[in-house]
Amino acid sequence: MLPERDARTLNGFEKSFELLTYWQELGSSHRPDRGSIDPLRLGVGLLSHIVLIDVLAEDRDFQWRLFGGAHEREYGVNLKGIRISDLVARNPQVEQVREIFLNCADTKAPIFYEMAYKNQVGCSRAARGLLLPLFAANTDNVDCIISCSEWVDQ
Repeated sequence: MLPERDARTLNGFEKSFELLTYWQELGSSHRPDRGSIDPLRLGVGLLSHIVLIDVLAEDRDFQWRLFGGAHEREYGVNLKGIRISDLVARNPQVEQVREIFLNCADTKAPIFYEMAYKNQVGCSRAARGLLLPLFAANTDNVDCIISCSEWVDQ
């Protein structure tokens, strides 16, 4: 995780700031919820970089509802319908992703992140992005997270 001021100085957060502006506009009239997201307003350039993650409060788990095409191309997999706990069971390093999701759900605030990894062909890459809470209608409960990522070589 990193402060917004640091994210503003790095390449690879441009789409995240587009999404942040959109989310803040939604929040000017009510707490943003999943139903208030308008894919047409997000636009084609941003949509493939979007993921939606359901917050499964009963067991503090998360499940991908939408896994944008840019993510699928970058990671070579579509995680739609997969729980984070299933990934952690197969690869304990994924716990860092779960911790970022928990932080967003618990603080109910935007979270900027950068995660280094090696892609399928062994190149060092970094995912840079933003997690934003979405609230259950007319409540203070985070039931979904919308996220946007971009990738840079390291």
